[in-house]
This record gives sequence, structure tokens and C-alpha cells, in this order.
Amino acid sequence: MYFINVQTLELEEFFGETPQYAILLHTWESDEVKFKDFTTDLADARTKKEFRKI
Repeated sequence: MYFINVQTLELEEFFGETPQYAILLHTWESDEVKFKDFTTDLADARTKKEFRKI
């Protein structure tokens, strides 16, 4: 399972027991940050309009 570290804004992968986490809901817009954006080019992901939600 992957989580976004709210302090570093990096993805962290967890196996087995997962830490406590919160699920946030929102409506999808046209320029959302996708999992691929986080794993390939975080600098590019930060330029997307909807990165502010993260």
C-alpha cells in the first residue's frame, strides 16, 4: 500500500501492518495528479493545477 508522506510529499510503500491514515475525498478535475506523476516526476506533478489539494 502506498501513502503520501504529508511532511515530505513523497510516496512511501508499506507491506504488512499499515500505519494510521486518513482518507480524503474530493471531486476529480481535469488536471489531477496521478500515481504515475508521483512515481516518475514529482517536480512535474507539482506544476499541475490540482497539486494544491495534496
